[in-house]
Amino acid sequence: MITDARQAAENIGLAVVSVVTQSEHPRFNEITAAVQAALDTIDRETAYRYARYITLSLEGDAQEEWGRGMDTKTYPYQGAYAESLVAEGEVKGEAKGKAKGKAELLLKLLDSRGHAVPDDVRERVMECRDEPTLDNWFERALKGDSVEELFL
Repeated sequence: MITDARQAAENIGLAVVSVVTQSEHPRFNEITAAVQAALDTIDRETAYRYARYITLSLEGDAQEEWGRGMDTKTYPYQGAYAESLVAEGEVKGEAKGKAKGKAELLLKLLDSRGHAVPDDVRERVMECRDEPTLDNWFERALKGDSVEELFL
C-alpha cells in the first residue's frame, strides 16, 4: 500500500496497482491522493493512460472516490482524460438514443397498422438496445398480421 506521493512517483506502476488492488482499504482515499499527485509528476500521455486504467478498473464507491479526487484538482493530463470520458459517453448515448428511436418507430408502426400492443410487448420493445434485433422486428411488423409475429 502506497500512501506517500513521493514514494508513488518513484514507482508509479506499483502505485497504480496499489490503487486498483486496495480499493476496499480503509485508507483508500490516501492511496488515491498519493497516486493522483504522482501522476502529476510524469508525462501527460502516460498519466492519462494510468488514470484511464484506474478509472476503468475500479467500481462502485472506489470509482467514485477516485473520481472525486480527479474532480477537485487540476492535473495537466486531465483535459485529455475528461475529453475521452465525454467522447465515450457520447458514443454510448448516441447508440442508446438510436435504439430508442427505432423502438419508438416500431411501436408507432404497430399502432398505425391497428395492432393492439400489450404493455409487456411495449416494454420489451422499449428496453431493447440491440439495433439488429429492432430492425428484424421492424421488418416483421411491416409484413406481419399480428404483434405476436414480431418475436417468432
